[in-house]
Amino acid sequence: PSPSTRGRFPESPCAGICDCLKPGIARAWEKAGAALCAVGSAASLEGRGRRRSATALRPWNESGRKARREERARRAGIMSEQENFVAMLRAQIEACEQAIKQKPRNEQAYSTWGFALIQLATIEDDFERKIEHLKDCRDKLNHAVKINPSVACPDGSPAQVQLANAYYMSYVFEDSDAIAAQFLDKCKSLHKKALKRSDKNQAMLIQLGHAERQRVEVQETARRFKGMTKEEKSQEYLRMSVEARDAAEAACEVSPGDAELLKKCGTVHLELSMLQEQLSDMESARASVLKSVVRLKESVAAAADKDALNVLAVATNAVGMISEEPGEARGHFGDARDYFARSIELEDDPEKRSLLVFQLRDMFKTAETWRELHPAQAKEMPDDAVPDWLAALPADPIQTLQPGQAATVTMGEGA
Repeated sequence: PSPSTRGRFPESPCAGICDCLKPGIARAWEKAGAALCAVGSAASLEGRGRRRSATALRPWNESGRKARREERARRAGIMSEQENFVAMLRAQIEACEQAIKQKPRNEQAYSTWGFALIQLATIEDDFERKIEHLKDCRDKLNHAVKINPSVACPDGSPAQVQLANAYYMSYVFEDSDAIAAQFLDKCKSLHKKALKRSDKNQAMLIQLGHAERQRVEVQETARRFKGMTKEEKSQEYLRMSVEARDAAEAACEVSPGDAELLKKCGTVHLELSMLQEQLSDMESARASVLKSVVRLKESVAAAADKDALNVLAVATNAVGMISEEPGEARGHFGDARDYFARSIELEDDPEKRSLLVFQLRDMFKTAETWRELHPAQAKEMPDDAVPDWLAALPADPIQTLQPGQAATVTMGEGA
């Protein structure tokens, strides 16, 4: 997930439960072209994630009624971002439909259509609509790979990999064991084909090793939330998140200094802070994100890890957002960029790495968001200069760079 994302924690009860869906927590609000579910796509999906999680906590404000009014106004703005994202996806789908009418064997239109549908499925709260989106997605991506097995999606990931992810998501959400087994077989078959083309897709093999457990968790969660109102779902998910935090903290006490446990604990604290923010419990959200930073710093100190650094960048960026003093906020934003740059340096895949560099450039726009959230101090928050090597990159990595071309982008000096 991009540390610069102004995301909103999803209301889907299964978001954050299944690892393959975690990128939807934050990335769902970004522009089309960012990979949401593709293990092996150009965007990094490990360590949320989620995908997984990025959010900018709203500024801490103790002025009572005024703070609640401001919070409602901010939430209205965030919701419009989500609505705009969905509207954009639907516009893409309409454009693809028209392109296919003009050229029936248009593999790029089919792959773009399927890619948009998998994003809609990721952020959809209603299970029936989610399953319908996945069905349509499989249909469109199957058309694409039949026309051209090597066709890529807008983010540069192979359509075969996205199709495998669609089958995996269908497997996770399918009630029938027999039908779910068929979906999983399709997923495995497609990834075997993808592995013959590139060994970059090996990460999915690890994911498949946990497939049965993930499906059980998602199905149990679905039953747990069945019949609940949106408010009841939020409260139940809060209780589950608090349980996860307490379990993670207990594990860290048993095995102090364990980098993996500390990373997991820090990520859980960050995810909990986003949910608390959604429920307008800003005091708890602030405490959770600060604890997240502490645990993630401990994890990185124990063992440098790209995923831990990525989430640490997200959490540090969030701390900057809730900082009222401009100088303090700028310090956190600078630290967040440093952590994210270090995570990029540890990324082995050149294509993933190059697209993450574009996200690093976006992080220099964080001051704009801070000024919106702190209008009284806006004049005291200047923009940080974007390094020349970052400023020279194309404006849009998705539309400007062709698949594979992004690998030519490298980290500049002083990154």
